[in-house]
Amino acid sequence: MSWFKRLSGKEKGRANAPSPSPYQEQHSYQDPGHRYPTSSSYGIGSSSYSTDYAPPSQCPAQLSTDIKYSYPTDAKHPTPSSPQNEPDEPPPAYAAIPGFSAPTTAPPTSNPSVPFRPPPSVHHTFSPTNNSTFDAFAAGTRFCFNHPLAPPLVSLWDESLARITEGDVTMHTEPPHKHIAINTSFGYPPTTSIKIVKKKCPDSTILSQVPLYLARYHHPTAANPTVVIGYHLSIVGLPLDGDSVVAIGLACVPYPQYRLPGWHRGSLAIHSDDGRRYCNDGYGGVEFTRPFLQGEQLTLGLVMRWVTVPSGAGMVESEIIFMRDGRREGGWMVREEVESGRPNPRIGLLGERDIFAAVGVTGGKGVEVVVRVMGREEAWSLILGAPVPMVY
Repeated sequence: MSWFKRLSGKEKGRANAPSPSPYQEQHSYQDPGHRYPTSSSYGIGSSSYSTDYAPPSQCPAQLSTDIKYSYPTDAKHPTPSSPQNEPDEPPPAYAAIPGFSAPTTAPPTSNPSVPFRPPPSVHHTFSPTNNSTFDAFAAGTRFCFNHPLAPPLVSLWDESLARITEGDVTMHTEPPHKHIAINTSFGYPPTTSIKIVKKKCPDSTILSQVPLYLARYHHPTAANPTVVIGYHLSIVGLPLDGDSVVAIGLACVPYPQYRLPGWHRGSLAIHSDDGRRYCNDGYGGVEFTRPFLQGEQLTLGLVMRWVTVPSGAGMVESEIIFMRDGRREGGWMVREEVESGRPNPRIGLLGERDIFAAVGVTGGKGVEVVVRVMGREEAWSLILGAPVPMVY
């Protein structure tokens, strides 16, 4: 899915049109002027986030286009309305686990001076299936510009770290979403059912309650050069109504949860309707795989490796692995070349930020998925086909 108008009639197969990037003011790291308070009320496995971290789950009531972008128009798709006085949400705090404290130093970063020169992928301007509205796209872009990515958390309880390592992680939406029901089965490991229970569910992102990757604890180093995380997503229901979409992805926080993962900075995803991959790409994505079907089990893995180039400099390479029904179907490197004017796909995804599981749903009643996070041993065995090294 991409960011232009989704209508009941759909624009299937619409030709691409040139459009400049609206991400000109994004940066790989901005030190926020506010602080991220801690919370003592949250525990892993509870049914909701702490109130300290509560990004909006629905699109703002009034969407405006105070940032000027080109927008292809025609008789059926008029230019978006003039700017409105849209109230700005307060920046969400990030303190998801008891024992975390506000960071005092900048997060680790990879070496940006080392070139990586594969041929750029072909990015599309439109999706051939479903496309979101321009106003919603502008609202998400504004949210990301006003709320920089949170620095990584710097401390946590040993029990919390152990549970993350074992895959004892569930999903959440906060505040509760009136279109979506989330039910958790606290077995071992736990699973989370995400189901659309009302018609016309808007674009929505459901995040894991805690990160699957903690930059301060899991960051690749020369001593621990490879880190693997991932989760399974089983598609229980996916109506073939032309509107329903499921997305399997990863994201950093804060993220506009009234958008699908992959459309904004610090996130990536593969969408069910067109099979395309999106990595900080609010347009039409990149051709990747075939559409998802009901009954399939999908697996998304992230492999981060510490590599040394001939000059002696160290850097992190992030590779995405996608599997369907236990078989690998493809993947891509996050540090890939993009066409001029396209947004940077690397923001937050090279090990310098905490990373959450991010599942997207939208469309008709009956969409249902079940999520199970992999522990480190399972992730290594399934994705790399090797046991976890002792240093891990």
